[in-house]
Amino acid sequence: CRALAAHLFPDEAADAHTVGDNPVSFERLGGPELPSAAEAYAAAGVVVLSSVVEGFPVGLVEAMFCGRATVSTDVGAVCEVIGGTGLVVPPRNPRALGDACLALLGDPERRARLGAAARARALELFTTEQNVAAFRGIYLELMSHCPVRRDETDEDGEPVPFARPAEAHIPGRWAGRRGEAHATADHTPTWATAPPDPEPLGVGPRLPEEARP
Repeated sequence: CRALAAHLFPDEAADAHTVGDNPVSFERLGGPELPSAAEAYAAAGVVVLSSVVEGFPVGLVEAMFCGRATVSTDVGAVCEVIGGTGLVVPPRNPRALGDACLALLGDPERRARLGAAARARALELFTTEQNVAAFRGIYLELMSHCPVRRDETDEDGEPVPFARPAEAHIPGRWAGRRGEAHATADHTPTWATAPPDPEPLGVGPRLPEEARP
């Protein structure tokens, strides 16, 4: 990246920049200029995600919490994360990406509006409290369809959740012949129980007298 910046903006170029004043700079996170990620995001006019492949874009969420306008490629969950609070362009399209960046860099009022909307969306959807509440709701919804078994209780007679392994609740007849019982008395599938002890080596079934040589 440094070599590309030096090639595109050489010091001897006759432009608005003086010799030795390159418009592209590189900052290391954790240094005195940018001690934290929040400081890095706050120092940016536009945060850009140019991924070709992406899952959940954590970097975009961090930028949104910092109130930054974003330009992203349409990959992974980018659109679901940012909603309408940033610009999205097709992946592998450098011209579209550059045009979107220039559009925001040249319009500070639009950047401010998008940044404020992005922070409001992040506070609504991506806080720790919101995620904990969402997972708790999903958990309770699932548990409501699977009540606690009453055959496992503690010393006070109260049911003990998760006292039996999950595989013990699988019906015992699904893998066998119709009408044949394949579960033990405690409803544990036969394939989940210990196999019988093998016959000692060298000992087999006795043959009838007429079958012996």
